[in-house]
This record gives sequence, C-alpha cells and structure tokens, in this order.
Amino acid sequence: MKQKILLPTLLLLISVSLSAQTEYKMPRLRISTSGGLGYLVAEGSTGDAGSIVNVEKITQFNNDLRWTPSLNADVHYLFKDWGLGVKYIFNTSSATATDLIVDVQDNQHYLVGDALEKMYVNYVGLSVSGQYRFGREERFQFFASSSGGYARLRDESHVLMRNMLITGNAYGVNYEMGIEYFLNSNFSWGLNTAFFWTNFYTVKVTDGISTEVKKLGREDNINVSNVNLTTGLRYYINK
Repeated sequence: MKQKILLPTLLLLISVSLSAQTEYKMPRLRISTSGGLGYLVAEGSTGDAGSIVNVEKITQFNNDLRWTPSLNADVHYLFKDWGLGVKYIFNTSSATATDLIVDVQDNQHYLVGDALEKMYVNYVGLSVSGQYRFGREERFQFFASSSGGYARLRDESHVLMRNMLITGNAYGVNYEMGIEYFLNSNFSWGLNTAFFWTNFYTVKVTDGISTEVKKLGREDNINVSNVNLTTGLRYYINK
C-alpha cells in the first residue's frame, strides 16, 4: 500500500521539478540595441526665407534636416508573453547651406553667408512590450513595445555669422514593432519600424550674449516626431 502511494507522489514531484526547470529556462531578460534612419514627419517652416534670394538652398536645407539617424537600446524583464523595461533613444539630424544671399530690404545691399544646424534629441522612458514566437522551431518572433518618458532637445545653429543654442525638455512617446530571427537560444537579429512623437513648447534660447526662455504655440512649437526603420541584435538571458 505504501508503495502504491509513494509512486504517484514521486511522479508528481518529478513533474513539478521538470516544470520548474522549463520555466527557469524561458527568457527572463531581453537586451536590445539597434541603429537606423528616421524621417521627421512634422510640417517644416522656412522662417525668414522671404528675404533670401536663393530660396532653393533653404528648401534643400530643410529637406536635409528631416533625415535623422537613430540609435536606441532597451532592457525588458520578460514574463510569459509580455514584459516591462526601459527604453533609450538618440536621434540626430544636421544640415548645411552655403552662400545664402539675403536681401536686407534697403534696395542697395545684400548679405552673403552660410547656415549650419545640428539637432540632438535624447529620450528615456518606461516601456511595456509584448512578444509572440512562431514559425518552424519557433525561430521567428513578433515583438512590439510602447513607451512614455522624458525627451531632451539640443539644437545648435549658425546663420550668417550668428550663433544660437536652443534647449528644451518635453514628454515623449515611442511605439514600435518588429520581427526577430533567432540565431540560437540566446541571440536574435531583428528589424523594427517605429513612430517617435514629442513636441517642445518651452525652450531656452541662447545667442552667446543673452538667454531667454520662450513659450511656443501650436504653430511654432518644435516638433521632432519621426518614423524610423532600425535593425540590430537582441540578447536573451535565461533561455
């Protein structure tokens, strides 16, 4: 009688032990790094382009500024099919225009000079993710995440011998989704598309002599929202 009771109990303990081992081997931590290119989707403004004779150079300047190389990294603690983590994004863009001709509106004189602008956006936020394995031997995985957090702007410009620095802070959000292919149990390579959104309504403007805090409206706020395509390596721990 004791042997009949002992055998089912032993089988149950073995089953629980194997189940625990399987659960432990599932991914528990996901570390991701990616790089790619984005495009600013906000409507552009030519500012004082009405006084510039060769307007085509300002048009090209604004078009160049829309392309934004992007780097990002995130860490997620994974549960069965979702996770919690932290997301970091770095976006930058730059443009140059040479030999701009500016009409000073006195019917006699013109100014000739260059324009240069470099823009940097850093973002960090809390992230919620979801994942789903599929395909032969579950080699593929769909991964999506949504995050919200803090964005920091730094815009350096030089226009016609005048320097200007614009800085600001704002709330930002990022939505992304992508496909991963698992190279082995710990590493996968992924391709992601994302939408990053943030608007700066309060900025600090410095020209090297004075500093001014400006409140911007709906028409003249600095919108650096972009769509981007990135690719990179993902590392899974406790697979």
